[in-house]
Amino acid sequence: MKKIFFSKKSLKKIKKLQSKEIVIKNFLTKKEVKELIEIEENSKLYFVERDDGRKRSLSIEGSKIERNFLKWHPKIKRIIIPKLKNLFPNFSITKNDFAPHFFKNEFPTVIHADTGLDKNSIIYKQILIPLKYEPFIKNKCKTIIFDKDWYGPAATFRHKVPNVKLRSLDFTIKDLYGNFVLINNILNFKLKAEKNLNKLFYFNESSFFSDKSFINKIKLLIKKNKKRFNNITNKHIDNSDKISIYHYNKYLTHQPREDFTSLKIKKIFNRRPGDIFIWDRTKLHCSNDYRKFNIKKKTGLAIFFSYPDK
Repeated sequence: MKKIFFSKKSLKKIKKLQSKEIVIKNFLTKKEVKELIEIEENSKLYFVERDDGRKRSLSIEGSKIERNFLKWHPKIKRIIIPKLKNLFPNFSITKNDFAPHFFKNEFPTVIHADTGLDKNSIIYKQILIPLKYEPFIKNKCKTIIFDKDWYGPAATFRHKVPNVKLRSLDFTIKDLYGNFVLINNILNFKLKAEKNLNKLFYFNESSFFSDKSFINKIKLLIKKNKKRFNNITNKHIDNSDKISIYHYNKYLTHQPREDFTSLKIKKIFNRRPGDIFIWDRTKLHCSNDYRKFNIKKKTGLAIFFSYPDK
């Protein structure tokens, strides 16, 4: 993959620290899982709230981003930090990393890489702790790791790339029937909704009904999401090899097959509540399309570590 973002010094250390993916079963007890779920579900504030999902900070106040674990919610510190320090005696969370968070997703996560935005950071490992999915169906909610590393800034991968300057206008929202629809430019969508006030209208071959409540919802999305963390790119594609139709149909139907061109599946992690999954932040990854099994929501905790530059 040609795109190099990190400084030569950082890149050398990043590659030296890379290792295989690790799963630790029963990292958390059932009681600890329950306590963390209660924090997420009882929160009144989130720093991301969209149709496709929400994110809650690990701080006491859910909408306040906090990377310093000393300032996290007391219960989270008590449950998580001693166990993480046993795994990672050396780690840091830098100011340019996406904030540690709880997530509750309704739409499966698309292919991306959590490499951050600091070219001098020695990005290290990321962790995922599954907490809950609704309804619970064993081994049907998964994380897919692909065979390529990305050494560019944090990115979402597609075969067709909209104007990257407009990525803050890129949303996945629900249509009239509750189906998720990708809207590349929410401003154009808002204009059409305003022109069709109190009417049914069509956008991207999907149906929507516009009223004042719907338009206010769109305005709020735009206001709260003026900046988006990830770039959008197709630089992961370096040949014309398509991912196998078997793997695509089984796991990846929440995205166009063309988005996975040049990739092969390396690792599949079953999201079992209380386990912890650890992998290099350079790895491209996504969720499986768990909607096939009528799973409506998944909840978990994610943290992105860098290595101290000492």
